[in-house]
Amino acid sequence: MEDKIDAYKPNKQGTPINAYDANGKLCFTFANGVEASKYFGITPTAISAYVTHKNGYVCCDGYYLAKEGEQPIIRDNLLTSYGRDGVIVY
Repeated sequence: MEDKIDAYKPNKQGTPINAYDANGKLCFTFANGVEASKYFGITPTAISAYVTHKNGYVCCDGYYLAKEGEQPIIRDNLLTSYGRDGVIVY
């Protein structure tokens, strides 16, 4: 018998999440909140909060998140968030 290891397959369920820079330029697209949370190193619940509450947070490394088909809210006065390495991002 051969030992077979299934290759990792990204979760295809959920709503695609887009990450934008401060100028509103699309930088990344993730298949769903789980994939975005893995990339940014935060929980899927935090990703959901960023895209549903629309509080104008800068999320993780200075990117703004929005569900696919929606525009991010980019404000001059932003609430703070924590980046991948635990440093506060403004």
